[in-house]
Amino acid sequence: MNGSRTIRVRKRDGSEEPMDTGKLAGAMWRAMGPAAAGARAFRDAGYLADAIRIHLERTDCRLVTTDELFRMVLKVLHRVRMTQAAEAFAVYRICRTARRQCLIVLHGGRNATLWNKSWLVEHVERSWGLGRSAARIVAGHVEAELLSDS
Repeated sequence: MNGSRTIRVRKRDGSEEPMDTGKLAGAMWRAMGPAAAGARAFRDAGYLADAIRIHLERTDCRLVTTDELFRMVLKVLHRVRMTQAAEAFAVYRICRTARRQCLIVLHGGRNATLWNKSWLVEHVERSWGLGRSAARIVAGHVEAELLSDS
């Protein structure tokens, strides 16, 4: 794929990043569950992620939202008769969204703030001098840790 045809993904916070089929394949592979463990299943998830990328390229799509990608993943998983994986993927995403909306961070003794990953990304960028992608990775790890405790 050449630079002029790069597909970008718009995140919930409004930021954009290049589409990463590896991330998409990883999400699908995790949705496939323990029965799909192994290199073959991960390779299959990669093929499905590539199919989504090829579809977007052929329809000349340059920008896609995470919600649109989510719907495409569900459609692809259903199309290849991986209904349980599609359902697991949908349930995981719904639960994670609900948990994010209820997450409160306590700080400074008595202060409480609703979780805002976008704020943390910007703070990490400014404070640590990291690029947007690296800051999103850091914020993602922090969010995963916070959600694992909730």
